[in-house]
Amino acid sequence: MALDKKNKEPIRYQPGDRSTMNYDIHSSKKFYINTTAKAASSWCALHFGQSEPLQFHISTMKLDDQFNDSPSELVSNVLKDWNSLLKGKSCKKDFIFLIRNPLEKLVTGFIQDVLLKELHNDSVSSLLFHEFIIGLGYSKYETEQFCQYYNWQYHSKEREGYVENFPDVDIFGKDDIFLPMYYHIMETMVDHWVNDLPRFINQFNANHKHSNLIFILKLLTFSPEKMDTSKIRIIDLNRQNLGDTLKNVYGIKLDSDKVHARTSKFKHLIYLAFRKHLPLINTVLSTELTIYSEIINKIYPYEMYASKNKKNMLDYIYSDEKFLDEEEIPLESGNQKFVEPLDYKILQRQFILKTKKISTTLRQMTRKIIEEGGLESILKEMEKKKESDNASSLVSQYLV
Repeated sequence: MALDKKNKEPIRYQPGDRSTMNYDIHSSKKFYINTTAKAASSWCALHFGQSEPLQFHISTMKLDDQFNDSPSELVSNVLKDWNSLLKGKSCKKDFIFLIRNPLEKLVTGFIQDVLLKELHNDSVSSLLFHEFIIGLGYSKYETEQFCQYYNWQYHSKEREGYVENFPDVDIFGKDDIFLPMYYHIMETMVDHWVNDLPRFINQFNANHKHSNLIFILKLLTFSPEKMDTSKIRIIDLNRQNLGDTLKNVYGIKLDSDKVHARTSKFKHLIYLAFRKHLPLINTVLSTELTIYSEIINKIYPYEMYASKNKKNMLDYIYSDEKFLDEEEIPLESGNQKFVEPLDYKILQRQFILKTKKISTTLRQMTRKIIEEGGLESILKEMEKKKESDNASSLVSQYLV
């Protein structure tokens, strides 16, 4: 036993480097736009073409001129213009930095980095996935019916589009009969990731989930003394529409629609699965959420949303009502309007409110399944009815 303990491999934690901040930078005639994964990166690529990776050193605010082995003309121009700003000189182009709520970035990043790598539209044909579902307590019949429903090959050409992106779907069988089962699978995936603490600690701020907003806070509050901050623009993607902003400020005609938007029900079910883990998430993200809150309070002070000031609001910045609508926060929660400075507790409350509608639907469907004798019983009744309806249809066609 002593030998086993001595030779046991220690858990390896890999803390992320917080001394730098990496961006993918795009260029237009009037501005450079700096983005990160899950912060309109696909939208920017669609409208502005290929980006270049760049790294800022937070202590000096300087760009790392050695970060690119073979710098392109774009990189050379960015280095030249950024250094000009640091020295108090101006440049022709603005520098736009895009930010996003770190709590949402964590969840949507999890979907991209973890969930969609382990579950995809071929999973429903996989024996291992079938065994996984049966291991959750479902019968072979229930499992086969579920996987058949989400297998595009069992659908007509017109309907296959509704399920071909599994698990990113917003249909759950007739009358949402598969909703509790679907959620159980997604919840298990979330639990497995979060409860594996070494993995969670190493991954919660990596890849599409990465957030390091101290760079932005420093730009806003204590930038280098000579820096020309008039050429800096910070845009929060939760508070204003990027396409509309660029149209209004720079006169560029762009499609404002999001790219690769997730279906609403799918996204909110994943939010719901994360809800029980908020205490742990707040522990690791509390500083980042506080920094984000201070940035928002600086750029979008709550006083600007007061009735007497609304007439002076810029068209491309969401009003409080529009914000609630865009974020799919129930409108009846009027106390969520902007009447106080933002903090991490309000961000957490907004996150929970987003799950309210889907949570109610899930609870109602779970109760219905229990009251009607269980999922397998309901599915078999539905199958009998379908066969009966098909037989009646054939008889009618024959008579005609």
